[in-house]
Amino acid sequence: LEYKIDYLYQGRLLQELRIEYSARTGLSNVKFTYEYDFNMRITKMAGRIGGQKVKPLHISYSSRSGEPTTIGNFLYARSQLNSTTIQDGTAIFTRNTDEHMRVKFVSLNIHNMPVFTQKIKYDRNNRISQISTITTSYLARPYTYTKNYTYDADGQLISVSGKEPWSFSYDNNGNMISLTYSTNTIPMKYNEEDKIIRFGEGVYKYNSRGFIVQNAR
Repeated sequence: LEYKIDYLYQGRLLQELRIEYSARTGLSNVKFTYEYDFNMRITKMAGRIGGQKVKPLHISYSSRSGEPTTIGNFLYARSQLNSTTIQDGTAIFTRNTDEHMRVKFVSLNIHNMPVFTQKIKYDRNNRISQISTITTSYLARPYTYTKNYTYDADGQLISVSGKEPWSFSYDNNGNMISLTYSTNTIPMKYNEEDKIIRFGEGVYKYNSRGFIVQNAR
């Protein structure tokens, strides 16, 4: 893929971004422009893809907290230090974090009906240990599924338990050598430089500079 990216600055603020693709890629060139307020915060993003203009995105901020209050058609609010909501009059997306600012709860309500809820737990090493998800629709009962994550002494993920279990194994260098989904196992193989050379039946090949010239597809 051949392309060129140009950046135009005014001082330290990015004013314009251009991406130009070679004709043989068949991709349209891209241009984005940015405007800022006196506090150097982005207030407007506009652009063009090929000959088609992209609808400008306007951002406004609170005079008290300095945080965004509107992002395009969305209203943004932080009711508490660890709770934020984004809404557009139809849907409300909520995200809560814990005392370590890790995401612990997300939800999506549409027309005041909760359609997606997710709770996340962490272990004492700051790794995700459990994710519980509830999905709801007007036509079906709420569907709940929970995934538990297990790690080895090196912090590598070795299993995901739940309705769709996964397991993983590694060599002494930390390379994943197999993954198992349900009853299906995919083996992997690496060369002496720890570069993957086989994924299942697929083969990876490299040139003299170490770049992939054939992948496993």
